[in-house]
Order: sequence, then C-alpha cells, then structure tokens
Amino acid sequence: MSKPVVWILIGLAVVAALAVAWFTVGDRLLPGTARMMEGNAEYERSFNESFEKSMRAECITSATAAAKRQGQSGPEIDAEIQRRCECALEVVRPMPISEKAELSSNSEKLAKVLGEIARKCGSK
Repeated sequence: MSKPVVWILIGLAVVAALAVAWFTVGDRLLPGTARMMEGNAEYERSFNESFEKSMRAECITSATAAAKRQGQSGPEIDAEIQRRCECALEVVRPMPISEKAELSSNSEKLAKVLGEIARKCGSK
C-alpha cells in the first residue's frame, strides 16, 4: 500500500478516534468544566488516560477496518497503523484537557490538530 493511501486511512481514523474520545470522555466534560479542572492533577491524569486509551483503540480499529475494506492487511500494514496512531497521540498528548475537550465542538481547532498530525506523522 502506498504511503498516501495509508495516510488517508489513518487521517480518517484519527478523526473518528478524536470523535470517539470526545464521546467517551468529553460527554461528561464541557470545555468550561475542563478549564476549571485544569491544575487538578488527579482529574487531569484520569481524563488523559481515558482520552488516550479511547483515541488509541479507535484509531487502530478504524484504520484497520479501512485498510481491510481496501483489501490491505498483514503485519506491515498493522505496523504502519500502529506507528501512525502513536504519532497522532504524540501530537495530541501535550494539549491541555480544555483543548482536548473542545476538539469535537471546534472545527477550526480540529483542522489545526489534524494538520499538525499530517505534518508530523505523514512520513513516519
């Protein structure tokens, strides 16, 4: 599978993963609440663990399903998906929880994050 095709699959998976991460974590967290809770170490740790777990799982699941629909599978594809999903997490990981909580409701912020993921992860 060519790199551009893999990136398209991963890009779609990341969008889905961000949405799922929002719905599994962010549904109980409005962006204003996230801003108020920043600085609460236990809350931030719990939120970030849940967000990352959801995003990783959905990214891998979505990308794998998309690759299979294109007739692509195997260890090389799986490794590529793992690398790209981990790279996407590295981009999102340092964001404050208030920004993560805004990703599903702020299309401009989401577009910037996806652009950053494409720049950093496009050739990995």
